[in-house]
Amino acid sequence: MAADLLVKNTWYVAGLAHEFPRQQLQGQIIAEKPLVIWRTTAGGVVAFDERCRHKRMPLSQGRLVDGGLLECAYHGLCYDGTGQCVRVPSYPDGHIPREARLHPFPVIEQDVLVWIWPGDPAKRLTENELSDFSQLWHDSCSKAIIEAQDVDRNHSTEVCARGTALRKRCHGCGMEYNLYD
Repeated sequence: MAADLLVKNTWYVAGLAHEFPRQQLQGQIIAEKPLVIWRTTAGGVVAFDERCRHKRMPLSQGRLVDGGLLECAYHGLCYDGTGQCVRVPSYPDGHIPREARLHPFPVIEQDVLVWIWPGDPAKRLTENELSDFSQLWHDSCSKAIIEAQDVDRNHSTEVCARGTALRKRCHGCGMEYNLYD
């Protein structure tokens, strides 16, 4: 059925940039994919598969420790900002296989928003290809979201986006509107 379709090869808004303070874990589900998201000590936002590679524990239930490492709450495996497992407490001197890494998801911060691409990374638009928040949202907002909100396509940005003090103009009708927290 059409209502069961989900667009995965598109950018989704994970939240406002200020909603991702440094060293604070967040668990979200975007396009039916459980993700763990955080802002690293270097300032960039990263997103990975929510489950630990060892026992599939939700990583958002873990914590960020010294050095900006994500520590799993179950056995304490630690992952760095690239998703690579860098510490196994029960095996401190052992070799950590390269395969012990989290699946990353592309992230872009633009127009005070944090965008995540849950689809095929080879098909993603780059930051240079993203010209404008409003145009991107109008072009990629799924029909299911619009139908669920019972609005027409040209005004989907008002319903779907969560911006702060942004003044936007609808590309469909020219209406101006503010987005608030």
